[in-house]
Amino acid sequence: MIIENNVLKKVFYEDIENGTVTIPDNVTEIGSDAFEGRKNLTSIDIPNNVKYIQSGAFAYCTFLKTVHIPDNISHINNWTFMHCRDLISINIPDSVQRIGDLAFEGCEDLEYINVPNSITHIGTCAFGNCKNLISINIPNNVTYIGKYAFTNCEKLIKKGNFKACNITYNSDEIIYSCLNTKYEIGKKMTTINNIECGKRGYHYVKNLYDIFNCYYGNLNDIALFEIEAGDIIKKDVVDDLYVTNTIKLVRQIPWREALKNIYDF
Repeated sequence: MIIENNVLKKVFYEDIENGTVTIPDNVTEIGSDAFEGRKNLTSIDIPNNVKYIQSGAFAYCTFLKTVHIPDNISHINNWTFMHCRDLISINIPDSVQRIGDLAFEGCEDLEYINVPNSITHIGTCAFGNCKNLISINIPNNVTYIGKYAFTNCEKLIKKGNFKACNITYNSDEIIYSCLNTKYEIGKKMTTINNIECGKRGYHYVKNLYDIFNCYYGNLNDIALFEIEAGDIIKKDVVDDLYVTNTIKLVRQIPWREALKNIYDF
């Protein structure tokens, strides 16, 4: 392995024995792509002397199954565990505040993940294509969720009819809008003919987590609603987005209710 200035720069295949590797005591940082593509790595216990893990450190370690992260890590950076397809177990300690873009993208065997209360930011496509993910808890402290954060999580399902709107303020009035259309809770919207996904009509999703295919960013600027759809409905198969000819916002759903563990919904 290559270590420079206490940074583990590169781990080679021959450094890995019996599916794991011992990180020396003098290492305080794991560098970008240090373990990338090491297919003989099956488990890793990152010691407490490591204070920082750079982006892509374990990307494409396709046979990596279990990871222990020390309590002093504050960020899981961009694409750190991207395409670790066999990953089934990982602890995220309470010290972590941010999960970066693509951090767990393509971790196909990951079924459960506990997001600690310390997390405030979940990045773009952070859990995208985690096709076997069936349970995730998202704590109340999360204020930002990136685009496509849960895209193609085929088993992460909260069924219903959901719509998101932008929140803006005009004096004391709260305005809910989407695609330059203003909505009011409990009001059935005017019927639109010749509806088309992404263009004409009122858009919504039938799985809560697909909301983030369309709406993302600061959750304080986004309102989530249960809706009643009209009698004409079309679907965009790419983003699992539906469009209807008329719609009514029935109830606003607080994010803390919406993002509870799937089994509590």
